[in-house]
Amino acid sequence: MNGIGNIFRRPTSLEPSSPETKREIGNSEFHKYLYKPKGDSQQPRIYRDIKLENASDPNLQINKPFVCNNDTFIDLTFDKWKAPEGSQMKNCLFTARDHPLHWNRPTLDNVCLDGSTIEGSYRENNADAVPSNISPSLSGTQMKHCVFKDLIFSLKSGFATSNVDFSHSRFDNVIFTNHLGTLNGYTYFQEANFENISAKGLVFKNVIFDSDVSFKGAQITDLYLCNGVDFKGVTFGDYQPRQITLNDEMFASTELIDLNLNIMNNLTSGAFFFNALRTIGNTSVTVDWVEQLIEKFSRLDLLKNSLRQSSFCESLIFMLNSYDYKDSILITDFVCELEAEKYKHTMLSDIHSDKGFCQRMANFLIKKIDRPFFNTFPSLNIFSHQFLANQLFDSSLEMAHAWYQLAPLPELLKFLNEDILMTESESFDAQHVFYDPQTCRAIAIPKPEFNRLINDLEIPTQYTLFEYLGEGNIVNLPASQQALSMALSCSSGLQQLWSAKINYFAPMISTLLAGNNRCSSQELIRLEEIKQHLASLQSKRSATKMNLTGASEAILLHNALADYYEGELAVEKRQPLIDQCFEDMRPCFAQNTLNDNQKKAIISLLLARVLITFSSSAFCGTETDSPMPLRLLADAFLEDSINYWPELVGADEMKNWRETLIPKDSSTFSCSAMLADLMSSYCHPISESENLARLMNTLYPL
Repeated sequence: MNGIGNIFRRPTSLEPSSPETKREIGNSEFHKYLYKPKGDSQQPRIYRDIKLENASDPNLQINKPFVCNNDTFIDLTFDKWKAPEGSQMKNCLFTARDHPLHWNRPTLDNVCLDGSTIEGSYRENNADAVPSNISPSLSGTQMKHCVFKDLIFSLKSGFATSNVDFSHSRFDNVIFTNHLGTLNGYTYFQEANFENISAKGLVFKNVIFDSDVSFKGAQITDLYLCNGVDFKGVTFGDYQPRQITLNDEMFASTELIDLNLNIMNNLTSGAFFFNALRTIGNTSVTVDWVEQLIEKFSRLDLLKNSLRQSSFCESLIFMLNSYDYKDSILITDFVCELEAEKYKHTMLSDIHSDKGFCQRMANFLIKKIDRPFFNTFPSLNIFSHQFLANQLFDSSLEMAHAWYQLAPLPELLKFLNEDILMTESESFDAQHVFYDPQTCRAIAIPKPEFNRLINDLEIPTQYTLFEYLGEGNIVNLPASQQALSMALSCSSGLQQLWSAKINYFAPMISTLLAGNNRCSSQELIRLEEIKQHLASLQSKRSATKMNLTGASEAILLHNALADYYEGELAVEKRQPLIDQCFEDMRPCFAQNTLNDNQKKAIISLLLARVLITFSSSAFCGTETDSPMPLRLLADAFLEDSINYWPELVGADEMKNWRETLIPKDSSTFSCSAMLADLMSSYCHPISESENLARLMNTLYPL
């Protein structure tokens, strides 16, 4: 027989020994050695390709407790085998070499494996190493001071592993999940001891720690929580910051970010990470994990860029305001930043009327004016918050005074008062001045006119337009439509509010939902209701959602809209809609050098965005469903945009958008709300992309 050679790390297995231990013991001899005493030398044994199963042959049955100590098992197989209670396999090495560990539902209840190492990594045909998937029953099992490496514990769904002791063990690249990792079931832990474990890359997936589970003293690096994880029965003890750190991979894709953090897109299931936080009874843990999440925003670009999505910001605000984090400056500052970012283009009367919120925003802006104290969001331009700031002037004179110290606002006010209004007053109380540091254009609106715009959507008839040339050189501009359009680009909130009254897309919605000869009189009445509601959403007269995912609505919308997205004449049918919007929006394009096809491409893209937003759960859809006719029509407008101007959106990005909208791959994560947010934050790969973004914000109504 060949010598063992340099096989494994266990030193005792490699030392010169008796003839008995110089060879590997195979399956045919295993039963002879299992109960055979080792003698005085107590030399470890090496077993290879052993298969343990509930044999029918009495000679092969293992019914009495046995003891293995310091032995090595290579490619051990379990097949529904029940170990005799009281058996010991202490300080043993279980390792995979030629194939993964086949541990098919062995019952290891009340077996002691203290000090043992289980390594599941194996390679096949020089491929990358992969872990072994094992499915043991472990209730009552003692596994203290063990080492677990490259393993997937697939524990039985719907059942509890109880009285298991993993204390002082080491876990490297280990997953605990329910059997097969399915979404429709959980595995449970009761009376489980994870005290003083050390781990790296530990994953819990579909796991409920039901009762009497201790993680006291646990040191875990890169913990990954996947799908549903419930910590309701866990005690963390005297937890210290960063004792457990979270894995960046939880937020490594747009889909994972959405599933883990965006509750607004997952109203039924909730956001998995926040679901887990809710179940933790230790405030030190929840604060630490949230602070870790916040710190990841400064490091992970994909996570940081997700902040451009309004539903994502709203979800974070809602969840972080659901807990008391007042003792964490990092969290409270972050929430203020989120709220300011979320509401910077919004009429506050529609969102918040409480003085506490207004004071919080005023304090945030004062701090922001003094210093950009938190570098989370892609844009650090203080003037991006000017629509919010102007609405807070009445509630915080301190903030108003601080705001009007921002250059060049003092110079603009001085010019307005002395050269235009012919007054010596330096007061800012009577005017709201909006300034764009990129174009150096500004617009001043008298306070009564601004209030009517905010409260009644009445477009101001009195306003002053400027261009700031620097060093006190200011030009008063004529109030033409072109100059107004360019000046309004200084504030997306002001711009959208001004545009809401004009409502460029209202005629398009009216035409689409006018009905046809396939619609009954009752269906025409229902179409009129839908049309009026969508028009109210566009004009910001309503924020109430209307569920259009029912079967009757799907048939109705298909009958009304099918001519626009299917059949040989669909492109021709859509053309008048695009042309009508083009004519209505012509003044908005006055300062652009775009040709007509490029302008129509932009309009087509915006039409698609409107329809995609309408189909989301925030307006007319649900978390798991959305009106397919709206999606199909949106996809048709995306096709029009490509035909008009292929370079407007990158080919790969457009392909991903259309796949998300109308999936061809069953694994595609299809979410209208997320797609609408991605489109709104997309940076177009063309020159003048920033000006184009401002133009699109002017035109887009939602």
